[in-house]
Amino acid sequence: MKRCAVLLVLLMCSLPTLAQVDVEAVVTDREGNRVRGLSAGDFRLLVDGVEVPVERFAEVGEGAVGRSYLVFVDDSQSIAVQRDLVLWEIERDLNRLGPEDRMAVVAFDGERLHMLAAWTGDREALAAALAEARKRPARESLARSSMWVGDAAAAALRSVSPSPGRKAMLVLSGGWPAGPSLQLVRDANRLGYTLYPVDVPALERDQAPEATILALAEATGGQAALNSNRLAALERAEEDTRSYYLLGFSPAWNADDRDHRIELEVRRPGLDVRARHGFPDVSPSTLAEMETEELLLTEEKGETAE
Repeated sequence: MKRCAVLLVLLMCSLPTLAQVDVEAVVTDREGNRVRGLSAGDFRLLVDGVEVPVERFAEVGEGAVGRSYLVFVDDSQSIAVQRDLVLWEIERDLNRLGPEDRMAVVAFDGERLHMLAAWTGDREALAAALAEARKRPARESLARSSMWVGDAAAAALRSVSPSPGRKAMLVLSGGWPAGPSLQLVRDANRLGYTLYPVDVPALERDQAPEATILALAEATGGQAALNSNRLAALERAEEDTRSYYLLGFSPAWNADDRDHRIELEVRRPGLDVRARHGFPDVSPSTLAEMETEELLLTEEKGETAE
């Protein structure tokens, strides 16, 4: 039997125990076309190498479930004109959002996070937030930020209020180091976000930024936007999250502060798939420590760049 990796998006809340885990899976054929019409019996779900029963199953069609896009804009190591080109294209693609879709926009200046738009489906409000993001100064220097962009993006995930539906995070940055942020991966997997990292040109970077970007996407089941694909960042994320299979299972353990490996096998041959690699099961005490993050600026504080 051929073991297949499938895109998993875990819809998990910050709960003391995991009453259930919902898994979103995207399956494609060798030509990259979506595969429809599969049943629960076509999948085999394993957690930490042990098969678990699929207790809930559904095929979600085009736009049947709303999506929440968190756009993270790194001003600390991106060239302004290159950053702005990506933001312009995201604004142009706002018409791809469906009636149940929402977006939030957060900027990072190298020291602090700034909430530019809380969750909303208002395209005019989102266009205004993206215009504000383009006006922000970019640190076009070789100086390093006090916090790496991956950890700042993880802090943004923890600070933004929960949003329903399919969750995706676009991370726009030029400051990718050689090696992904484990904290960003863990928080994305814990909170049910799929990462869509976007490579924005920068003045200085480490030797292997593409490897880092690809690793972030792979670990969370997303897609990386490299080279010219960065100008279609929202378009690609929207297409990737439009339809999927939903599988659910109930963990047989209490929160234990461990990383759990998820594997999904498709029993049919000839399918091309992507998969989230796992999820962390965080205890209440660990969650309390994470909630003390002082970096964050939320929409309630109403603080933006000067």
